Amino acid sequence: MGGCVRDLLLDRPPADLDIAVAQDPPGYARNLAAQIGCRVVPMGRPGQEVFRLASRDMLIDVTALKNGRIEDDLGDRDFTVNAMAWDLAARRLVDPLNGRDDLAAECIRMVGPRAFGNDPLRLLRAYRMAAVLNFDIAEGTRNSIRQAAALIANPAGERIRVELMQLLATPEAMRLIRMMAADHLLTALFPEMQAMQGCGQNRHHDFDVFEHTLRAGAALEELIAAADAIHPALAARYREDAACAAVLKYALLLHDIGKPDSRRVEPDGRVRFLGHAERSARMAAAVSERLRLSRREAQQSEAIIRLHIRPLDLFSAHRRQAVSPKAIHRFFQSGAPWSVDILVHALADRRGKRETPTAEDHAFREFVTELITYYYETYSPARAAAPLLRGHDLIRHFDLQPGPAIGQLLAQIEEERLAGNLDTPEAALEFARRKLEG
Repeated sequence: MGGCVRDLLLDRPPADLDIAVAQDPPGYARNLAAQIGCRVVPMGRPGQEVFRLASRDMLIDVTALKNGRIEDDLGDRDFTVNAMAWDLAARRLVDPLNGRDDLAAECIRMVGPRAFGNDPLRLLRAYRMAAVLNFDIAEGTRNSIRQAAALIANPAGERIRVELMQLLATPEAMRLIRMMAADHLLTALFPEMQAMQGCGQNRHHDFDVFEHTLRAGAALEELIAAADAIHPALAARYREDAACAAVLKYALLLHDIGKPDSRRVEPDGRVRFLGHAERSARMAAAVSERLRLSRREAQQSEAIIRLHIRPLDLFSAHRRQAVSPKAIHRFFQSGAPWSVDILVHALADRRGKRETPTAEDHAFREFVTELITYYYETYSPARAAAPLLRGHDLIRHFDLQPGPAIGQLLAQIEEERLAGNLDTPEAALEFARRKLEG
């Protein structure tokens, strides 16, 4: 019953299987486990037990029928497309809430008025399911979401994280994110974004901070979908790691949350946001903690947000003909291993500033594309090569004592090697000698 019936009707392989039985759920689970060769793991509170079977290919949950009636069980579900069952004995579809009609209409519709109060996580799940299935959400369901949006603060952070990241991993998540914004769920989920609405920006922006963020998110998805046009390795990165792309979108949603508190109007009327990247990164770290993001997800998103202005700084130096290979390498190192994600974010961030791109916007895209190509074809292969010297080489050659200074000197040698200024161990030793003497 539930999602597995929905997926089978859509010709999608079900990720799991829910079985509700009228009598002796633990005995049924044990017999089924013996047939498929796995063990039973009892879960849940007394009276609400779930007997879970984890086979090699599927997760199976066995439960008792609510009040002994499948209709009562389905009536407690979230959405009509999840409120269908297949009667194994009678070999017929049980569909008391017309879920099959909503499936054909590609519509997410809540089962009843208690759906969101019973489990507020369903508020977010509606958009996640719409994103995964490419469905719309019934207007009545959206109205109910608007009225109940504040309840999204109640579910545990880790439950919200699962739904949110699954939503963001879909190719057109920003369509649903914009719907969430219209239905007041986005700011209920991220109260930090509330102040972005109506927060005016400077002459480089056509939109307030909130609208800019939504437009930049849409631009980001366009970039990810067309990443082959930037570099095949970039396309492979996002194609093979949907979680990386999801975190990139998450970081974009939060990259300017520090702007309202950083906004200052100069005496000449200029609007400035000094230090907003650092402030946004700190605020995003708190959000990631609240949602119980993994360590990798939190580190990736914080690095993208903290460094998201750096590509623009490099571009400004490039326009003055003042950017050096060392400066580019330092950026790659400071953003590692997410340097290319920061560059892609910068492209989307720039595209979300104006209704129509300017000549400078096109120049920025060309510059960033060249940086990404340089990263994959020059910097990354060079970075993977063996270093010219190791710590013991410096200790032995110069009779040094182990300590932090050795690591600092090795980092300088590596920087010169990547810049093409050192290419042999002998040249590296000569460089080290000059540094130590001077």
